[in-house]
Amino acid sequence: MKLFLYLSVFISACYGFALPKCKVSSPDFDTCLGKAIQSVFHASKSGLPEYGLTTSFDPLIIPKLTIGTGQGAVQLTQYYTDLSVTGFSDITVENAHFDFKNLLLNVFAHFPKIVQKGHYTVHGKILTLPVNGDGQSTLELSNIAVNITFGFEKVKKNKENYLKVMSCVLDIIPQNMKVNFENLFNGNELMGNNINKVINEEWQAVFKDVKPSTDKTYGAVFKEYWQTFFDNVSMEKVFLK
Repeated sequence: MKLFLYLSVFISACYGFALPKCKVSSPDFDTCLGKAIQSVFHASKSGLPEYGLTTSFDPLIIPKLTIGTGQGAVQLTQYYTDLSVTGFSDITVENAHFDFKNLLLNVFAHFPKIVQKGHYTVHGKILTLPVNGDGQSTLELSNIAVNITFGFEKVKKNKENYLKVMSCVLDIIPQNMKVNFENLFNGNELMGNNINKVINEEWQAVFKDVKPSTDKTYGAVFKEYWQTFFDNVSMEKVFLK
């Protein structure tokens, strides 16, 4: 149960910012843990190169990302390349809990705004309207609640123990969404504007339909990003004796 106490002390020593010193036996441990996680997210904005995170967390650059077709209103497959996503470092952790027996970390947090920009290719239909396009895009989610659950296991490497992120499950709940797909229908401005208007007016139905794929895709992005950190830090170095 000393997991995050030692992790907090270790990261604070390395990066020079003050993390709360959480006592596992304290009744306020979960509160302290939430503050520590929030501090780590903020500090990782520019990456943590000493531990393999040479890329920024805000903006987070994603070379390729696919949002699969929904089952209802949105029969649309979305392919993205060269994405830049901003806002992940502006996290406010509302509460956090670590299940030490099963190595599960649950974090409930808010982000004021997440903006995704990059090249897109889409084909399919939205609300029975056929859609196709290839160009630049902007997706903006506002006032987002996110439930994040990490699952870990211990692995042995070079006679040392490491934490492996086995899963990262996100539940993303925005209060608003705005999109702009440029060059829809080969640059037909009238048709493109109409589709963007429909998406923005019916954003709740649209997001609900693509939410399972969005949660899964961004969960994989989080899993990969944070696994890089744990790949470069053995448990023996993190969990001071």
